[in-house]
Amino acid sequence: MSQKLELIYENIDVLVAKNKFIVLPNEVFRFTKKMADARLVSYDKLMVAWDILTYKHDEKNPFPSHETLAEAFGVGKRAITGTISEIVKTGLFINEKGKYGTDKRKNTYNVSPLLNLLACFVERVREGVDVDIKELFKAVVGGNMKARKVSKQEEQPKEEVTMSEAIVEALNGLNETRKQALEVIVKKHIERLDEETIIFYINRVNEKCTNDATFYKFATTCFNNANNGDKAKQEAEAKKEAPKKQYESKKKAVRTEYVPSWLSGIKEEAELRYDSVCEETHSELLVEYEELKGVKIRKDAGSKIEAEQEHLIPAFIEWAKQELASQSEFATMHELGEHRSITRIEEMKRKLAEMGIGTKAN
Repeated sequence: MSQKLELIYENIDVLVAKNKFIVLPNEVFRFTKKMADARLVSYDKLMVAWDILTYKHDEKNPFPSHETLAEAFGVGKRAITGTISEIVKTGLFINEKGKYGTDKRKNTYNVSPLLNLLACFVERVREGVDVDIKELFKAVVGGNMKARKVSKQEEQPKEEVTMSEAIVEALNGLNETRKQALEVIVKKHIERLDEETIIFYINRVNEKCTNDATFYKFATTCFNNANNGDKAKQEAEAKKEAPKKQYESKKKAVRTEYVPSWLSGIKEEAELRYDSVCEETHSELLVEYEELKGVKIRKDAGSKIEAEQEHLIPAFIEWAKQELASQSEFATMHELGEHRSITRIEEMKRKLAEMGIGTKAN
């Protein structure tokens, strides 16, 4: 069979591998289209049904988790739950809870109705009979029709299962009791599991189980739950759990900036010039402010500041100081033209007017 597959699929590795494939008749595509065209089941639901069928490895019902199917189809878990519920309602699947293991809530799917319907369809197509898919669906799902099964006389002799040299070598490393028990189990799963996974579980069950009396039961459970790629997953998890080596953090050296003496002199000179400019400009502002306030205006003019504006005077003085301080870059300039000071005073005048401080004649 494997040699024929190599010829059919041009010896492409993943297409002729012994694991992770499902055998379906050529008519499965026409069957799918007929079912969808008759609106018995949509294409999307049939795709999920076929995918669930790929988890059937023996006489037991397949029972993939909804999370696994959701990830495979790139949809949410709720979408998968709803889809499977619809498939069950059509009668193609029978939901049998808690059939295996201790979890009585676990869903398992009896796919016999779907397989029987597909087989009956294929039988009629190959016999050249025109198939009414709705009538066929009703008869099969209703339990009134079943596909023919191979009789015992027609059953072909089973091919002897051969194990690779690496698997035989792994089994030879066990005691005779465990070797005989595992040979039976390995032959049962050799078509489903690859060589690496089988050897991994041979060594694992031998290491984990210390009681020969319970060895067969323990090994059977391990191999039933085994999947290709488990070895890599176990190794990855072991690496994650391994404690990481702690490294002492080294303190970074702090660089000390060298300040030349001539630069310090320039800084001191700039600070003195800044203080001088600020003091001079501040004095001019105060003079201008006093004039606006009306203190030096002729007494006979009767000018005064309105009483409600008195609270604004301290605010103006504070603002003027802040404005002067913000001109620190003036102090680093070698020349400060007289027109710059005049400009600053004019700005103060405008600000004073905006604040409502001025003179008013009675």
